[in-house]
Amino acid sequence: MVKRLKVIIDENIGWIIKKYELNNYQIKLITKISPSTIDRIVKGHRINNRKCI
Repeated sequence: MVKRLKVIIDENIGWIIKKYELNNYQIKLITKISPSTIDRIVKGHRINNRKCI
């Protein structure tokens, strides 16, 4: 799932920039983030969402 999330971020970076008014530093961080880093960040949220279902 995380690899798919990375692809979604890359494909929609234009919309993300407009929506969240990102500066150049934030854009650089988002485009350079690895799937494993995304996995570590999302891991806690994924567990919490499963408990609600």
